[in-house]
Amino acid sequence: MELVIFFTVFFAFAFTVYKAKLFKLTEVPVILLILLVSLKFGAGQVINKYYFDRYENQQHSDIYKYFEDGHELYKIALENPKVYFKIFSGLYESDPSTAKYVNRLSNWKTHTDNYLKTMNYKDSNPFNSNRAMARINSLFCFISQGYIPTQTLIFSFLSFLGIILVYLTFLSNLRLPNWLSFVALCCSPSLLIWTSSIQKESLMMLGIGLFSYAVFRKQKNYLLILPASLLLLYISYFNLLLLFLAWSLVLVYQKSFKWFFISICGGLASFFLMASISSFNPMDPIASRFNLQNKIGKGGFYLESVNNGNMVYFEHDDFKKISQTLNTKKENNLTYFELPKQTQVFDYKDGVSTVVKRNLENDQGWYYQKLHYTPAKSYVLHRMIEPDAISFISHFACAIENTMTIPYYKLSIITVPFFLESLILYALAALFFVLNFNNIKSYYSSDNVFLLLFAFFSILLIGYSTPIVGNIIRHKTIAMLFLIVLVMRIGFQSTSKK
Repeated sequence: MELVIFFTVFFAFAFTVYKAKLFKLTEVPVILLILLVSLKFGAGQVINKYYFDRYENQQHSDIYKYFEDGHELYKIALENPKVYFKIFSGLYESDPSTAKYVNRLSNWKTHTDNYLKTMNYKDSNPFNSNRAMARINSLFCFISQGYIPTQTLIFSFLSFLGIILVYLTFLSNLRLPNWLSFVALCCSPSLLIWTSSIQKESLMMLGIGLFSYAVFRKQKNYLLILPASLLLLYISYFNLLLLFLAWSLVLVYQKSFKWFFISICGGLASFFLMASISSFNPMDPIASRFNLQNKIGKGGFYLESVNNGNMVYFEHDDFKKISQTLNTKKENNLTYFELPKQTQVFDYKDGVSTVVKRNLENDQGWYYQKLHYTPAKSYVLHRMIEPDAISFISHFACAIENTMTIPYYKLSIITVPFFLESLILYALAALFFVLNFNNIKSYYSSDNVFLLLFAFFSILLIGYSTPIVGNIIRHKTIAMLFLIVLVMRIGFQSTSKK
């Protein structure tokens, strides 16, 4: 039955590609479009397999966290539709009868109070979470019946639809054969790999496509902004904010280049000024995100004193060595260590550890393990970011370097294509800029300004906020999409006026 459903869905998508006017507008042969859908599905299955093999516990894998909870929600819907609706809508917390159903969901709970207190992190994200993807997966399970290849096919097709919309908006009139430019876009490593599986990036691709098609297509359809915005708000409000920021600047650019330049400079000045004199520091969320990921990436043990509540931090491998010589005990599911006065520790307070170790001395005694992280396999070693202008400016080069995912870190072979992709795109962007510098005004257009602004802001913020290479590779997918489109437009289209 699972295979029957799979092939039914596949032929339904193939028929849609064959008949729908939208796909005919690409002027790409239908058989090639169907082959590319199949290729994306195959790439999605490869990523599914990679995540399955990489994580011993599938509860740590994004794909399976989303899918398993979504599948369980689907089962709950079959058992008790009323409870499913309550959980899906978020109206279940005041109903104790739903507790036994919610407890069946392995990744539904948000961060624990212990985690938030130890890491000094605020869990204030109601949208872009495991729950959002679990809900969406549960809806698709009504079609797939919980068969993961069918689920992957659905995500792949929705992503493919988003790529179609981006292509029609920005790339349909290049000085290249239509099929070649479309294949080049579809088969870029970031889009082929990360927008083909059961992950947020697949749905983000659809949302980005809808937004771009609504705003920048010659025959504008602003009604599409609503579903695009709702989808991106639900799964990636970061990208939604960047889209509206870039679009707003483009609207200013269309009125006056002088005011566009003033807006850019004024925005940066306001950003740094607010960080200096305002009670609301816009750098705080970025620095907090980076430093949290920094601590997770480095791994370590966070211990709290039984006597005075002081916290100390140990780097992961160091504590593994010394813990073998310590007196230990277990009480109430907690592990206690007796730390002698000569123990070297990093003091840890308000989510920040000191840079220099010290001996415990008078703070010796029993400590219990409050939190523990194993080091990430793809961690980029950089110092913490402080929420001030000097720290942000000094980290600029590191932020750009982060997004390159240079493979001299301890990484797997899978990161190499994304490093080469970044290297080639950055090099081509710089080369085209130099070669066309004397004729740069001929490339001024609303589309190109939008693509450049979004790609630059996105790459920069990802570089600032994410020190774990595995996350960077995925998170920069949409930025890579816009950079690919921009490079293709400049390289193979002499002018672009809309």
